[in-house]
Amino acid sequence: SNRRLDLPLRETDDSLARMEDLARRDEGSLPAAWLSLMPVILPVALITAAAVWPVAILKVAGDKNVALLLGAVIALLLVARQTSRSELEEVVRESMVGAGSIILITGAGGAFGTVLQQTNIGAMIERISLASAILPAAFLLTALIRTAQGSATVAMITVAGAFSGMAASGQLGFHPVYLALAIGCGSKPVSWLNDSAFWVMTRMSGMTEKEGLKTITPLMLVMGMTGIIVTMILAMLFPMVAGK
Repeated sequence: SNRRLDLPLRETDDSLARMEDLARRDEGSLPAAWLSLMPVILPVALITAAAVWPVAILKVAGDKNVALLLGAVIALLLVARQTSRSELEEVVRESMVGAGSIILITGAGGAFGTVLQQTNIGAMIERISLASAILPAAFLLTALIRTAQGSATVAMITVAGAFSGMAASGQLGFHPVYLALAIGCGSKPVSWLNDSAFWVMTRMSGMTEKEGLKTITPLMLVMGMTGIIVTMILAMLFPMVAGK
């Protein structure tokens, strides 16, 4: 236990009993290692291939939704080979119940992010004079959007679009990579109840929501603040632009 926060090691549902059951199984009855990794490797490989070779078939198979669906199908087939139909139904039911709250909260955050994009917030941000504090402004705007709707991706895309014109015109006074880093740091805080990663970490570690807010949220805040401070120092010392 930490002296500031007593965080006991807990079982997550029946995970311990299930792990013990798996440990007692005959390894010869289990699928090969490469086949077990296929639900993870295949989607990553397809998405990567579609980005590198944008041919028609890879554009379809490499779409993130299609690739992840293929990975899920392979995972279900692997489980079906090891269990009976009733056991497979139970596994799927438990998985859906456990993921239901995460899906709902993530969907709500994504919907709010879409609403923000439809309001043309990027153009509104561009009209604000931020030339004297570009990096902290990019960090704060990303953090605000991230905190409001939960999605780091939506926050980064929104703010990157708002500052893209300034970066392309060469008005920054430092290399655009520092702007990208500032936006990336802003996507860290604040992880809380509308963040799907928050729920994944709390559920998998057996933490309560209160414990997650006391541990995960401050950690992400420290990561973001440390990152932006280091980025600003590097931008001042090594701007990486001609004449500086």
